[in-house]
Amino acid sequence: MKLGMNVVLAWVVRILAIAAVAIMIVSFTRPWWIGRFSASEAINIYGWGLRHNLGSFLSGHVAGDVTPAWQAALAWVYVGISGMVALLGAWIRKWWGALLVGLAGLGYIAYAYTALNVVISDRLADFSISLEGVSVVGGGIIINAAQQPGHEMAYIAGGALVTLAVMKAVAAFFTRKKPLKSSLRID
Repeated sequence: MKLGMNVVLAWVVRILAIAAVAIMIVSFTRPWWIGRFSASEAINIYGWGLRHNLGSFLSGHVAGDVTPAWQAALAWVYVGISGMVALLGAWIRKWWGALLVGLAGLGYIAYAYTALNVVISDRLADFSISLEGVSVVGGGIIINAAQQPGHEMAYIAGGALVTLAVMKAVAAFFTRKKPLKSSLRID
């Protein structure tokens, strides 16, 4: 049984889309930013929200920033829908299948960028904490802050989906059925 190039390419795109969505989900389960106060106390910010294990002295300062369960669930719904849209687009052979994959990728890149570079950095500025490096806050409290691999994974997943969308669009252009030329001319 000989498979045509179109079938092989379609399955390559689908498998790569599944891998990109898996990376998307893994990135959401890993911290995007961590602020460490000591070896045992830290603030972890994920794609879905903020959690911490701070002692009673520090926890009062971030209590209002802890993400409520409904917002975390909403963030997971967004990632789930984005993943489903990307996978659906990978299975659709028409040009708009590529559009769906690309929109899911661009949407996730925008989400990751906005979360870290707008929401988190603005909130950290309120406390005079830098996004990266060591900051001294309050009464000499030292916090060591760093972006985490989960955030970079979000860009990798989104970028992979955008790349797949371009591949899919180019393939759709070159494998489209060309209209038959008529031998009848009407002038």
